[in-house]
Amino acid sequence: MKKFALSFLILSLVSIWFVGCSNFDKSQAVLSSESVAIFPDYTDITVPPNMAPLNFFVDMDGKRFVVDFIGENGYTFSISTKQDVMIPIEKWQTLLSENIGKSYQVQIYRKLGGTWEKLPVITNQISKDSVDPWLTYRLVPPEYDIWHDLHIQQRHLESFEVSDLTNNLFNRESCLNCHTPNQGNPDEFLVHFRAGFSGTIIYKDGELRRYNTRTVELEHHGVYPSWHPSGRFIAFAIVKPALYFHSDVSLRSDVFDDGDNANLGLLDLETNRMLTSPKLNTPGKIQETYPCWSPDGKWLYFCRSHEPETWDTLFVADSYLKLQFDLLRIPFDENTIAFGDIETLIDAQKIGKSVSVPKISPDGRWLLFVLTHQGSNPTWRSDADLYLMDLQTLEWKPLTEANSNKADTYVSWSQNSKWFVFSSKRNDGFVALSHFSHIDENGQASKPFVLPQKDPKFYKSWLKSFNVPELATGKVKPSLAEIEEAVQGPIIDVEFGWTNDANFPKNRK
Repeated sequence: MKKFALSFLILSLVSIWFVGCSNFDKSQAVLSSESVAIFPDYTDITVPPNMAPLNFFVDMDGKRFVVDFIGENGYTFSISTKQDVMIPIEKWQTLLSENIGKSYQVQIYRKLGGTWEKLPVITNQISKDSVDPWLTYRLVPPEYDIWHDLHIQQRHLESFEVSDLTNNLFNRESCLNCHTPNQGNPDEFLVHFRAGFSGTIIYKDGELRRYNTRTVELEHHGVYPSWHPSGRFIAFAIVKPALYFHSDVSLRSDVFDDGDNANLGLLDLETNRMLTSPKLNTPGKIQETYPCWSPDGKWLYFCRSHEPETWDTLFVADSYLKLQFDLLRIPFDENTIAFGDIETLIDAQKIGKSVSVPKISPDGRWLLFVLTHQGSNPTWRSDADLYLMDLQTLEWKPLTEANSNKADTYVSWSQNSKWFVFSSKRNDGFVALSHFSHIDENGQASKPFVLPQKDPKFYKSWLKSFNVPELATGKVKPSLAEIEEAVQGPIIDVEFGWTNDANFPKNRK
């Protein structure tokens, strides 16, 4: 009883103090012309109506801050704080739901010395378009021996719920590659383990199966997967990723695909065969990578390098890093399992840049891709920027509104084609964080904002990269234990085969 009375007294005193601080005469506050500084930068942005609270801290001098959240429809609430602004989720959800398609303002007052100041107001838009409610990503530590502690997590974007989809704690010798859902569908996904219990874990039709995607003919495992919308086929790049360390520490490291046999393969889940086409399996130093299906499954987009004019046999890795990649597409007929003729959309030699990681919006309208000066992996390249192609006209442009002066790379689309998430190192040039941007019917992107966290100062001390973010419409059903069991279970060895290109329908272009 005494403990209860003491708790009640403390709560009462805190409540009285809070009211006293937040209910000062705001009309008497002195107008300040100093720019508002908050971290993360949640200013002048567009927010999905189903996003978790955008908690932040006021990165300014001040003894006390009072923050008013003011909806365009009149709904208002206040928070009094020393610096951290942690928004009650119920009030935040009310603010968003009652102002869909409208705006809200953030009015910050600060007590500096003995004077209250009114800072310039922040205005953010609330979109009519929701974002897919789940995000998966691989957490990559800053060490180079990253395979010792890897986690693939799934985060609920409407709250701060987060859990491991899988990890490699049961087998620390195994590198863990990224989770890839089929068109945002949590009931069809794959994840790849290397070394130790190696294999590609595929979840489909309510079952987990482990595949060995390597064949004698194709030499390497499949990476950079893309699901055919039918769920029957998965396109892979058959490559061997390798690390390259620069002597210039400011450049840190690079990733390149090692070896001459970097091609594309098509895993047929009905026959357990890894198929390829002579059109996607070119000889010599030419490499194919980053397959990406169109939403109707009729086109496979991918990147291909040119045959290099010179090749440094002493510094082979450096030669691979200097390759430049075109953007191409090839028609596919699902019934005959046949490819048509390749079409070049962007010629790398003509623009003097290299294309990587293409991703198509689910409505088939837009294609987002990355351009760098050279190479196939943009992860550590500060010149990596996002570009947008209109697939109705095949015209393309830099997505200036979303880009920064640091690496902006891997993209995933929301299923309504109105939002995309991408990796960006704009915060410190080192750690990749997930950023969200809205895109309108004219291909105009909104100012990106970083994935919100419960702790406003989370990103000030966080050192792990959110690698290859993927949006999904729901939470993955298999448990961590079930996936771990599948990784250590029986494996299906795929067989090699060729696609039936001679049977490609003549009436298809």
